[in-house]
Amino acid sequence: RGKLNRDSRTEELNMIAEQVDPLADLEKIRSLNVEMVDVQDKQVLERLKNILLFYKGSDPVVLYYDGSRIPAGSKFRVDINPDLVNQIEELLGTGSVRVEYNHRKKEAAEPAPELAPY
Repeated sequence: RGKLNRDSRTEELNMIAEQVDPLADLEKIRSLNVEMVDVQDKQVLERLKNILLFYKGSDPVVLYYDGSRIPAGSKFRVDINPDLVNQIEELLGTGSVRVEYNHRKKEAAEPAPELAPY
């Protein structure tokens, strides 16, 4: 985490780190972002639904429609791969799919329960 500042005299960008986490403490999170422009045909929506269900996995899907961000439910989590992206782009057009990568701190593993002495 940090700040990005622009020096008003030189127009140079400066980045200041406020917190640096070791990569080993982070996990990568992917999401599939689908831009739907002028989609009003119910058959197209049904086909998109079937594609998402076919590629069932753990990556979340976010739909962008008419300026709104709509997270698809957990039922529509997918396994992001090139075939999935190609099928959606064939349906909705080239550039309609974007895979977003983020990182978050790994959740601490719960300690193993201690056994009670006899």
